[in-house]
Amino acid sequence: MNKKTELFLIIGFGQIGASIKDRLLNYKKLNDNFDICIYDTHKFDNYYNNNLLDEKFTIVNKLESTIDFTKYQNINIIVCIDTNKHQTFFESKNKSISSTLLGLFFTEKHLQNENTQVNIIIESTVPAGTAEQFQHKIIKQNCLKNYFIFSSPERYQEVYRVTELYCSTEASEEYNLNPATQIGTHNHSSTKIIGVCDPEGIFEETLTPYGRIETYIKAWGNSGIKFRFTNNSNEAELTKLLENHLRYMQLSTANLFELYLKDTDLRIDKNLIRELIGTKEQTKIVPGLIGGGCIPVDSNFLYAKDLMQTQDNFPKELMNESIEICHKINNRMFRDTFVNLINLIKVNLAKAKRTNQEFEFYMLGLGYKKNSPTIKNSKGSELIEDVLKEFENTNFNLDKLFLIDNCVDDYNRSYKYAPNYIEKQLKNLLPFEEFLKEIDQNNQNNQNPTKVKLIIINNDNDFIYNDKKYKYSTFLDEYNIPYYNIGDLK
Repeated sequence: MNKKTELFLIIGFGQIGASIKDRLLNYKKLNDNFDICIYDTHKFDNYYNNNLLDEKFTIVNKLESTIDFTKYQNINIIVCIDTNKHQTFFESKNKSISSTLLGLFFTEKHLQNENTQVNIIIESTVPAGTAEQFQHKIIKQNCLKNYFIFSSPERYQEVYRVTELYCSTEASEEYNLNPATQIGTHNHSSTKIIGVCDPEGIFEETLTPYGRIETYIKAWGNSGIKFRFTNNSNEAELTKLLENHLRYMQLSTANLFELYLKDTDLRIDKNLIRELIGTKEQTKIVPGLIGGGCIPVDSNFLYAKDLMQTQDNFPKELMNESIEICHKINNRMFRDTFVNLINLIKVNLAKAKRTNQEFEFYMLGLGYKKNSPTIKNSKGSELIEDVLKEFENTNFNLDKLFLIDNCVDDYNRSYKYAPNYIEKQLKNLLPFEEFLKEIDQNNQNNQNPTKVKLIIINNDNDFIYNDKKYKYSTFLDEYNIPYYNIGDLK
């Protein structure tokens, strides 16, 4: 048995941590000279230990005295924690990742050895200057000698899913559990940006330390991802923030147009206008609720604080204003969607009472974006919370609320840490296949509707049923079942 000389310690086991773990495991088939260990900051270890026993990695729920670092000459620490205004790299309600790492460096003397290479790769989205600030702390406390810090914020265009690296070209029921099984493509941008922390500017383009993380680069490259290198970690960090804010501005503009078209006095078909605008390249308008771990969270890292009167503050003030106007537009979009949904529910409840039928309310696609397996930061789940509160003290009965989603591979984790209002509705989480079969069976038996059903599509997820590819909308269309898209509520 060959002795492993390299360790990958992944800190944070959410979607990004799972993505990196899978890429490393895939690369292990070509190079089995490294070990993988995961520090599970979200305490998801019980789920993975019960469900992924055949995986070749270990999970620990604390760093000190749980890993034998002395076995390794090259130690790669990959930071994949969520960052937001409540939890940054340096600040947290509990222990910050900065404090956790510095404590590890002091505790594990092997990491301080001159011959031990320590590479810190920050995959989390962080404010520009984070890598340099962390390097200053390491230098000040003199807790590492042979180390480098790299910034490489993740650039997923859609959510990562566990089977993304193991795609099949044949239709199967497994697709219902994981749409990526059939997609055959990666949701990550084709190019990954990585910058080395070099505040002194000592590295020339031909003299860089990227050879220290060769395995990491090859693991990504093995899955078809290309790299763009920069000798300035600030550039890598700021690129991620600006590209996400650009996307946030585009989505917000689409919602602004939607709000504007709803209030115009002109005789128009706003859906047709959207379609006509979309005939010009890169101007497609898709209104909707905006949530997630990156958009709009990353925009807040661009806020300019402590503006000095002696400087030209105009660009910084404009950036602040652009962030505020996006927030304002989307808060209004959420409010209007909520009001329209409440009115729609009341209309359907009244219809059910008038016709002496049962009323059922379905929300399809609970994640924060299409095909997402997690409801964290989901505006759809936030909308459900507000609906439940609205009807809590009324005579309207919303016991027949069904939450439906086919991307269930992360539910054991997502719902475990979901807000209380979703926990209360877990009994109403209708199995996706049961929902499909009920519709199919009613159609085959030519049964007349005996219930008033209000179906709202929050995310139009992909799936396969009876060897045929569908979205929620195309499936309902095929069976002539009425529904509403969340962005089209009137």
